[in-house]
Amino acid sequence: MFNRTSRNLILSISLIATTLTAAQAADPEYYVKKGSWQETMQASREALVEHLNKPGKPKTPVKPQLGPWYEMGPYSGGTFKTVFAPEKSVDLSKGDGKHKWKRINATDGVVHQMRLPGNAAGYFYRTITAAGPTTLMSYYGSDDGLAVWLNGKNVISKDVPRGPAPNQDKAKLVLKQGVNHLLIKIWNKSGGSGWYFSTSEKSGGKKDVRTAMQEGLWALAARDFDSAEARKQMAWEQGDNIWVADWKKGDVTALTKRYVGPCKGSSAEA
Repeated sequence: MFNRTSRNLILSISLIATTLTAAQAADPEYYVKKGSWQETMQASREALVEHLNKPGKPKTPVKPQLGPWYEMGPYSGGTFKTVFAPEKSVDLSKGDGKHKWKRINATDGVVHQMRLPGNAAGYFYRTITAAGPTTLMSYYGSDDGLAVWLNGKNVISKDVPRGPAPNQDKAKLVLKQGVNHLLIKIWNKSGGSGWYFSTSEKSGGKKDVRTAMQEGLWALAARDFDSAEARKQMAWEQGDNIWVADWKKGDVTALTKRYVGPCKGSSAEA
């Protein structure tokens, strides 16, 4: 039978273990729960920026933020050099009478197979939002031909017969501050087809610290606002990257402007 001293020792150890477990499970200091998930994400993202910019803390660079992918096609006939509708302008809210832009879940750093007829083109589009003028290395693969435009300027044009693989071509994207527009054309000569895109020379590259911390906020918000409607809204806005790029604290106008692109589309030449 335990004596009083033994029982007190066991109780002390138990309390210490409980305290340590609670500390390990505590939410990060930059998670600020509010009355709704939207208010929570706004306050928490602003708090995260302050956390990352604390004096004496190593600066975490604000990397360009990549929007979701959209696909359009196929366009049959002609040649690799034929200019189809997406090369003239991109408006996600409109089609060309026969084709419409369709949002797809395509992971970067992975070769994607696709179905294109012979002598046909398929197009992929996304936005890249930069906090300031900067450059971003990008890596591509294609089956067969590949053309890439950034803000309407052609940066890659390769009419080649090949199977898709990582890093077959690369381009330094010169980004302006704000929203940039990336358009990719895949030209299939015959047989199967596919494409590849990454911003890391190593396929399936690791997420940067800033991205991982932002995704952690989404997990906490989903935990605290777990209704079906809230989860659906969060899935939509997380997919559209509405909350990814930083904004000036309290500047709700800058944040709300980001809903225009996903809702109404964008011009590739803007």
